[in-house]
Amino acid sequence: MNYELTTSQRSLLTRMIAGYILFFYLLRLYFGVTPSQLGHPPLFAVEMDITYWIFQGSGMADWLLANPVQSISFDLLLISSGAYVIWKPKQTIAILIFASLIGLYVLLFNSRITHHTHAMCGVVLILWPFAFRNQEYFNRLWEGLRYLTCFIYFMSFYWKAFIGDSFYQFNHGLLSVQGNLAEYIYHNPDTILTGFYQWMIAHPILLNIGNTVIFLLEGMMVLGLFTRKLDHLLFWIPVLVHVAGYFFSDVFFMEMLVLDFTLLPLAWLPKHSHNQLLT
Repeated sequence: MNYELTTSQRSLLTRMIAGYILFFYLLRLYFGVTPSQLGHPPLFAVEMDITYWIFQGSGMADWLLANPVQSISFDLLLISSGAYVIWKPKQTIAILIFASLIGLYVLLFNSRITHHTHAMCGVVLILWPFAFRNQEYFNRLWEGLRYLTCFIYFMSFYWKAFIGDSFYQFNHGLLSVQGNLAEYIYHNPDTILTGFYQWMIAHPILLNIGNTVIFLLEGMMVLGLFTRKLDHLLFWIPVLVHVAGYFFSDVFFMEMLVLDFTLLPLAWLPKHSHNQLLT
């Protein structure tokens, strides 16, 4: 393996990822969509996904949401396990608990809002390599997640170019802004951001070129399947994709950016820590 982290680097990376996931869970807590706030919703959807069928059939979802004791305990356990991982990043049992609870929450949330939210797919996978003390196992799993990350973003381009037809609609950028941000513009007519959107709509060539550039950047992620030498550049592509998606399509997929940690070059992480708390 030519991509091997030192103990300090692995600990730091564990903290960064756990903190990133925990931040968005606390954000969900603020917006009232964690188990303790769902209030035992009567509707659920499993569609054709066997995982959701098994989860629903197990009765665990109904038990967790049946009364406040279980649901509040779930929130407290998830948040405390995440905080403990940040404090003690080498504790694989804590990582396993945190990863399992996050995965359970994703199943619970997706089934109860009757929609599969793709943005949380990354948080289900990203912690599992850190649950292995064996460095070789960790390296192999981490490398596999890196390839998966590149593949996901490339397939986003592939879908638009060879399955759908959005890549060939030059006015797709304009249509995206008009369709997804009309509500925001209508309800916030006097904000600086609305003024910016209105200016961009009046100059659609910029929106359309920007949209095409984003699509092509997604396609460039295929390079990561063949070399690590471009990781310092490829790392920024998902950031640009999701920031642009948020501001110009009203699509908040920032949680999926957790997979971008797999493209983080080792040179950006200190090899050794002078602080014992960081090891």
